[in-house]
Amino acid sequence: MRFWWVNHKQTHLQEIEGGYIWSPKNNRNGSRNQTYINLTKTTPGDIVYSYADGHIKAIGVVEKHCSGMPKPAEFGRTGDYWSDDGWLVYLNWEKLQNPFRPKNHLDILGPL
Repeated sequence: MRFWWVNHKQTHLQEIEGGYIWSPKNNRNGSRNQTYINLTKTTPGDIVYSYADGHIKAIGVVEKHCSGMPKPAEFGRTGDYWSDDGWLVYLNWEKLQNPFRPKNHLDILGPL
């Protein structure tokens, strides 16, 4: 089991509600992006921390291996500049009742 951190920006709500994380396979200019590639390295049972708006808001467990999938329709116009060709990982997300700011706990998290 491995642990992953995802920086959710524009599609946090759609991905948490939909039970997945998605990214394009490449940057807009066609170059590779290690963050995107990391989705392909997840395995069932891995833990994913969802960071959005400065808080850890949800924790998920990977349910299936990554697969190639088109951009989810529920993104609408969000991420129009992203390629439609992407990676998708299904997760069982658990929303935290008390989201927290990691920067307020660096004394605990730093040594990890």
